[in-house]
Amino acid sequence: MRFGIAGYGGRGKLLARKLADFGLDVVGVYDFNPAQLANARFRTFTDIGDLFKLNPDVLVLTTWPSSHATITEKALEHGFDVFVEKPMGAGLVESLQIVRPRDAPQSWSLLATLND
Repeated sequence: MRFGIAGYGGRGKLLARKLADFGLDVVGVYDFNPAQLANARFRTFTDIGDLFKLNPDVLVLTTWPSSHATITEKALEHGFDVFVEKPMGAGLVESLQIVRPRDAPQSWSLLATLND
């Protein structure tokens, strides 16, 4: 499986490292803050669209909760499975926005949240 990481702060760096340590392919990491990408051992992007062009199988989303709904929707529209760090959305409205039924040419994509 090919993984893309969106949000390369503390949790994103940890999950990217663990995935790579398990021998999984981290194709790239995204963060809007270029300083977060310094010294990354993966391809880096400050535009999420550029990460999407690599067509990861799974997008691991560890950005601020206020961006979870928007990025998850875009990732699902691209056909990626999505692993969303908790909380799923910034609030109930955003969380429901993520899980609402979709008109998509393919089956439902995996959507998960992580609880510490």
